[in-house]
Amino acid sequence: MPEADILLTTAEVAVAFAGFASLVAILGRRSSQVDPRIIALRFRGMLTNSLLVVAFSMIPLVLFRYGLSETVVWRLSSILLALAGGINFLALFFRGRPLYMEGVPISAVRRAVTFGLFVIAEVVLVLNASGVTETIASAAYLTGLLSFLCIAGFAAAWLFLTFLEAPNS
Repeated sequence: MPEADILLTTAEVAVAFAGFASLVAILGRRSSQVDPRIIALRFRGMLTNSLLVVAFSMIPLVLFRYGLSETVVWRLSSILLALAGGINFLALFFRGRPLYMEGVPISAVRRAVTFGLFVIAEVVLVLNASGVTETIASAAYLTGLLSFLCIAGFAAAWLFLTFLEAPNS
């Protein structure tokens, strides 16, 4: 499978996001004047998306080892990632919604970027799972996976910025 190096590198980057952001969150928590619930939501978003990317960087490699054709590997991996990503997105949405309803400021730009990347990932993965992108199945899967990696990266960046923000930003 020629994509193995890309998948493993993607997993390594996601692990780096998770590890570095975890360290920053632990060390910086006391210095932040931002609502701790916002910090927790940003951390959860970064961590769950990073772990999603790590897991789904490995799944195609495992499925391929079972002797499945590449077409089946990419389709099955795509539907599984779309489902897991959707569940993760909804879980984060329902965790953040009470804060938003309470009036705790959550940046519209952050919401728009995250939602846009999520939609891109889901659309590409569903099209791939349905066979529409058969000639570029691996590229479509990697696009979905990298969209989730970008979500994790943006969440990590926003978490880092949390400790530089003024109160209520």
